[in-house]
Amino acid sequence: MSHVVEFSDVNFHYDPGKKILDNVSFVIHEHQSVSIMGLSGCGKSTVLSLMIGLLKPLSGQIKMLGQDLSSLSTKRLSSLYREIGVGFQQGGLLGRHSVQDNLRFAMEKVRGWDKNEQDLRVDRFLHQMNLWHARDLYPHQLSGGMKRRLSIARALCTDPKTMFLDNPTAGLDPISSRQLIKVFDSVKNMNKVLSVVCFTSHVDVGMKMAAQSLILHNGQIIADKPWKDILAGPECFAKELLSRKAVRSSTDWLDLPISDSVGDG
Repeated sequence: MSHVVEFSDVNFHYDPGKKILDNVSFVIHEHQSVSIMGLSGCGKSTVLSLMIGLLKPLSGQIKMLGQDLSSLSTKRLSSLYREIGVGFQQGGLLGRHSVQDNLRFAMEKVRGWDKNEQDLRVDRFLHQMNLWHARDLYPHQLSGGMKRRLSIARALCTDPKTMFLDNPTAGLDPISSRQLIKVFDSVKNMNKVLSVVCFTSHVDVGMKMAAQSLILHNGQIIADKPWKDILAGPECFAKELLSRKAVRSSTDWLDLPISDSVGDG
């Protein structure tokens, strides 16, 4: 089985007195969905930035799709980016571009597709993400849930096989969070995304997004196994984290049926 991401003895810090990652090693396989979870501020967004080459480790090795990021030229790195899609926590949207032009920009820069191909894909992905009615609006005119869906649509429209989602439901109310997860799961399957890595502080969301959990705490990976196994295992911080957050009142809303027409939340 090939690897989507491989961290080997990775160290990183911003302040020398406080390590963000301390000899961290883990592997995420192709055709595997994983939720990377931990308390707010534990370094999840830093791990994502390292994964996609926005940051460089102080030591250790990071591979993406079998390629050592430290050895790649700018051209090779750009080629690698064509295989992944990233939904950033703040959306990373282009404020001066309309909803549809945010998608067009990604398709042109990543794939170089012509206008006809872009037109087809804008129509397809905005309908899939229930954003067609907002195609001529700008990011500042969108609700929080719509911005998140647009960020995901932009990441998906270039046909990535691997998706990285950074706190996809942060700041959303439970109903909007549920809608977003439902839509993403459907669109992911329609577009044949092979692997998903979800970074979240919301344990209930992480458990819904993936069976496999990777728990980050105090700069180290303290658990790397299915969340059901963590909950069934011996007492530890990972189990405490999942147990105290994954209460029935938190998870029930994820399983409630909703209409096929997703609202603007």
